[in-house]
Amino acid sequence: MRKRNYLGLGYEELSPKRMARELLSHLPANSKVAIASRGEAYIDQYLHAFHEQGLIVRTTPTNYSSIQDFCFLLQAQRELIGTMRSTFTRWAALLGKAQHVHLYSIDSPHTRSAQRVETSEERMHYQWKRNELKNKINYHIFASNGTLDW
Repeated sequence: MRKRNYLGLGYEELSPKRMARELLSHLPANSKVAIASRGEAYIDQYLHAFHEQGLIVRTTPTNYSSIQDFCFLLQAQRELIGTMRSTFTRWAALLGKAQHVHLYSIDSPHTRSAQRVETSEERMHYQWKRNELKNKINYHIFASNGTLDW
């Protein structure tokens, strides 16, 4: 999505530096990370930030279809990280092989103004009935002033 569209719809994401510092900082150097991306616009910035963190990074092929990207997410073994707004990420969290899932949302003027059926805060307090999912899925909200700190 073009920047203008995804911000207006509440699809704001963490910047590459914040992603590396705040969501991936627990990973030791030389940990392997894979990025699934539907667009190539900012992928180099994520690669650079993750490499600076000492991570070994690969990306899905640019010719992957959306179904192939989803299947890729399902195969994550250790951790899966993505936005709460991503339907693919949420379904991969529920159906996939990842041991730990980190779903995040950005609290910013853009996301607050976007019309949503369920807010991030409401979703964070969902009462999982299965312990497997309760222990697996973690929710995070990150504050933002609405400017992209790429």
